[in-house]
Amino acid sequence: MNRLKNNGVFFSLLLTSTISIFLACSTVSDKNTNINRPDENLKAQKINHQTLKYAQFRKKGNQEIIILPIEIPKMKDYAVGLSNREQVENFGMLFNFKQETKYQGFSMKKTKFNLSIAFIDANKRIVDIQEMQAFHNEIYISKYPFQYAIEAPEQWFFINNINIGDAVALP
Repeated sequence: MNRLKNNGVFFSLLLTSTISIFLACSTVSDKNTNINRPDENLKAQKINHQTLKYAQFRKKGNQEIIILPIEIPKMKDYAVGLSNREQVENFGMLFNFKQETKYQGFSMKKTKFNLSIAFIDANKRIVDIQEMQAFHNEIYISKYPFQYAIEAPEQWFFINNINIGDAVALP
């Protein structure tokens, strides 16, 4: 009898642990949503600012959500951005300028690898996407006013079919 009681406790704990692990690992989704999760085996560079958060891109006219892990630097580190890295693997960097601007530019003068950048307006819609070249002296400026910008690995937006007009959920 005591053995059966111990087995019951064991299975209750096992079931509770399994459910907890499942809930911790699952992502919010509904029946009509497909989620492309980033490969968790890809290691991001050493991050000093804070832990990675996630930007969720929702395709215009579609329920598909594409997720990009993002680092959010402190505003005083915006000028450095990703330029102090050797490379970027499957994560990006979010810049929030607190209000819409058209004249904020991005420099790649000291960046060792190519990047993509999406400019996002106050309504969290992508208004411009550009490819930025490593060690280039050009200042990259959005064609339209924006409040947020996300730098991502080269061609990331193209590869994931993220386009102007797509919505972005930000942390």
